[in-house]
Amino acid sequence: MYHLLIADDEDHLRDLIIKQIDWELLGFCVRGARDGKEALEIVRDGFVPDALLTDIRMPFVDGLELSEQLKSQFPDIAIIVLSGHDEFSYAKKSMQLGTSDYLLKPIRPHALVEAMQKLKAQLDEKANRQKELEHIEMQLEESLPILRQQYLLIILYDSYPEEMVRDQFRYLGIGLAGQTYTVCVLSHPPIENPADKFFHCFAVQNVLQKFFPGNAVCFFDSEGTHIILCAGDESSDRRSITEGLSGAIRQIRAQFSITATAAVGADVSSLSDLPVSYKSACAALNNQVIGGNGNVYDALSESAFLGSGKFELPFSLSAKFAPTFPYEQADVLIHHMEAMFDEIRFQNCTDIAYLRVVCADLVGNVNRAFMEYGSFSFDGEIYHKLFTLTTLDELQEAVTDYVLSLKRRSDDERKQKQKGLIQQAFEYIEENYRDPALSLSVIAQHLYVSPSYLSNLFKRKCEMNFVDYVTRLRMESAKKMLLSTGLKAYEIALQVGYKDPQYFSNSFKKYTGLTPSEFRSDASPG
Repeated sequence: MYHLLIADDEDHLRDLIIKQIDWELLGFCVRGARDGKEALEIVRDGFVPDALLTDIRMPFVDGLELSEQLKSQFPDIAIIVLSGHDEFSYAKKSMQLGTSDYLLKPIRPHALVEAMQKLKAQLDEKANRQKELEHIEMQLEESLPILRQQYLLIILYDSYPEEMVRDQFRYLGIGLAGQTYTVCVLSHPPIENPADKFFHCFAVQNVLQKFFPGNAVCFFDSEGTHIILCAGDESSDRRSITEGLSGAIRQIRAQFSITATAAVGADVSSLSDLPVSYKSACAALNNQVIGGNGNVYDALSESAFLGSGKFELPFSLSAKFAPTFPYEQADVLIHHMEAMFDEIRFQNCTDIAYLRVVCADLVGNVNRAFMEYGSFSFDGEIYHKLFTLTTLDELQEAVTDYVLSLKRRSDDERKQKQKGLIQQAFEYIEENYRDPALSLSVIAQHLYVSPSYLSNLFKRKCEMNFVDYVTRLRMESAKKMLLSTGLKAYEIALQVGYKDPQYFSNSFKKYTGLTPSEFRSDASPG
């Protein structure tokens, strides 16, 4: 419903226009004014017009001046001018203000209806364009964190020209600049609650960001390993980076009861050399095999590479695909399993003992992936079963059945956790909707999830967005206070979460169709 303001000093004509046309059917909520001065007062009282139907000649403030003032406040307002035959010069000036239409007096009802139908179509088109633009902007805003993370991971694995990387940083809004760069990695077992992989990653990322709030970027890879990219000057203190990681490890242990391990890579002077720093940090992290978990390892330390040698199975497909299994559909999982076993067959391996080890390694990778994604327990009998089978077909069938069973259990548990999450969100909103600073980001941080994930979950569960839900809660609370207390509108505004009383009044009018004073007056007896 659009707001239409009608200004005409001819009372009979103005009343005729308002009463003889079914404005609600046309899609307009109408207010009338005797002249431009009264029209401006109506706007100041909280009526925000989408369109203005005004006579040109009026006392105090004429139609042209009224149009100019409203256009300065509401640049998108549509204006239709009413004028007599002898007022062409005024009409010409009104056209310069960008009027939508011009109607001659005496006006015929059907001509006005046609003009308003045309205007309604224009307003609808503009509203749809604005809605589409806002949707695109929202999608871009929600996608930016993912795009940043994906790009940062890309430049850690391959070297790219310095200027190209800096251009991408500017485009993605990554504010990181310095004379030296240091990549750090932090690894940890999954958090039991919340158990979903993304809850896990964002919770730990929040901790890291508190210890690296300055010239640093924190993100994580597909395996859940956190990466901190630090920038500094030539004399950047590695000790401060180590202290930050140590503090984060202590905080993670205290907050989530898990033990994390970190490593500091070598300093490099160019963004093009970030892969060098990253690889050195990963190599230093391998030292936890000997040195134990819960420490910070330095790639420049003499002992950084002790125990860094690795035993690798010749088939690496399981390590590549297993981390994605919790997020794939069942038919995709089956396809991946077939591809892996086809590769084994292609190698013509006939050593059943070795194939059992390969399958056990695959099950281990799958278990780790699902452990990061969910908190259910695993069936240890699968390992015993694998070492009793005698053919590759039997191994394939056993492993495939096990993976699909994990997938089913994971999906069921995740659905249950989502129900619990949205209930926590409702409870937090109920307790904090009076806080003007309440936002989707605040709730997401409280629940250790991403804002985009919570937004999508909110829409699916509530069939409305977060803003509409909070607005409804605040408006219903305001209605109760208007009826049950003597508080003034601005006092109620503050108590339901609005700093700006005028914005509260406008929102209340939009929600109920009445200003707060009108609502209280209508509800009063007599």
